Amino acid sequence: MNSQVLEPRLHCSESPLLSEVERLLALLPVSVWAVIVFGNAALQRILISTLTVWLVDVAGGLLQKFLLKRPFPLLRFRGAVLGLLIALLSPSTLPIQLLLLADLVLVLVLQGLGSEVHFPLSLPAMAGSLLLLFAAARSYPLIFDSEGGKLLSDLLHAGQQPSLTVWDMLLGRMDGNMGEIASLLLLLGAGYLMIRRRMSWQIPVAGIVGGALVSYILAPDTVSIYYYVGAHLLSGGFLLVLLFIVSDRTCAPIGGNAGLLYGALFGVLAIYIRHKTNLDGSLIAALILSLLARPLDRLLSPQPFGGRPK
Repeated sequence: MNSQVLEPRLHCSESPLLSEVERLLALLPVSVWAVIVFGNAALQRILISTLTVWLVDVAGGLLQKFLLKRPFPLLRFRGAVLGLLIALLSPSTLPIQLLLLADLVLVLVLQGLGSEVHFPLSLPAMAGSLLLLFAAARSYPLIFDSEGGKLLSDLLHAGQQPSLTVWDMLLGRMDGNMGEIASLLLLLGAGYLMIRRRMSWQIPVAGIVGGALVSYILAPDTVSIYYYVGAHLLSGGFLLVLLFIVSDRTCAPIGGNAGLLYGALFGVLAIYIRHKTNLDGSLIAALILSLLARPLDRLLSPQPFGGRPK
């Protein structure tokens, strides 16, 4: 099966199977850390979400293969990657039925599309946003990291500096959603994907720089500027969404210049939404920007000699 069916922006002759497996490996350390910190509740939700999306995706694909004669690979782990991401975006105490509802909507959309080539939105960002809506409808808040029962976002928004250090946030010594509390492991996983050429460096680097710049500008006088910047970059879903959703090749721009602008826009928009609304704006920013990936490619891609064909 052509690799571009599942990863339309991956220009190589390899099967997408290897790329999907490596993305699972990159997310394995932070998943293990979530189980260590939150125990069986985290393990249960990670396994349920990952296996549900994977198995339903494979079963639906095989059914369409036999009934509609659509090509479908027997070994496909795209659903497992998406299911794991949805689990990591949620807290270990989230009711399982809410997690399953987001999973089923995601897999139904994935099956209806057949592939993500022509879909304008990022599927994991869409499913994560639906999870936020489901939780809000049930008055169940998703956690933006906390200290002593108070959300870091509330403290920062009020101009108070939490006692949690930047090192605590980097090493995962805090409460929060399962995949968002160990920033160092997220960075190591992204570094592995970059070394394996499964992720370009432009989007993550530009996203961090853009987020740091707007945090620096918006920092209140009552909080250390460097702490404010570090807290916004290393807490909440900023790194998880930037490294494993915004940088996903199924929705990211191809060109390097487009990737730099795309990443910078995400960093600025995510932190600005968080600052103004006291919500973790990472998923909202990712969902909005996924609409701009292809236009940015067309706008910033090198123009052929003699002009573009009409």
